[in-house]
Amino acid sequence: MPVEPKGPDGRSHRHGQRDFGVNGSEWTEKVARGRAGSGSVAVVSIGCTAGGVSWPSTLVFYGRDDSGNARLLAHVYLGRIRASEHASVRSMRIKGGVLKVRWVTYNGCCFERQKYSASMRLRGKKVTFWNLTSGRVTHPH
Repeated sequence: MPVEPKGPDGRSHRHGQRDFGVNGSEWTEKVARGRAGSGSVAVVSIGCTAGGVSWPSTLVFYGRDDSGNARLLAHVYLGRIRASEHASVRSMRIKGGVLKVRWVTYNGCCFERQKYSASMRLRGKKVTFWNLTSGRVTHPH
């Protein structure tokens, strides 16, 4: 099973930020572990604030190679599923080889928030998804 990525402080889940310099960092938001296909996988949601703003999260799928080392299998950029300035993962879990993920999108600073959920499955080096649902658009004011 791939090891959960950790920051220099030995912790994860936003604790181990990697600094890009003046305006940005990346961090691990969420991690889900389970079986997919013929092996075990870890799916990591990675956030990024390069340029001083948060970008849509990326889901990164890891497995193990024949030597037991972590190996990148595939990735999904949430900004491609639904075009938005921001997309942040709220929850992920793997059950029966299927990743269930929930996220929220918004534009600007918290404007036009919309919740999404989908089922995803790793097939070789590609991720397929279905059951994409979205909630109604909400406004903070």
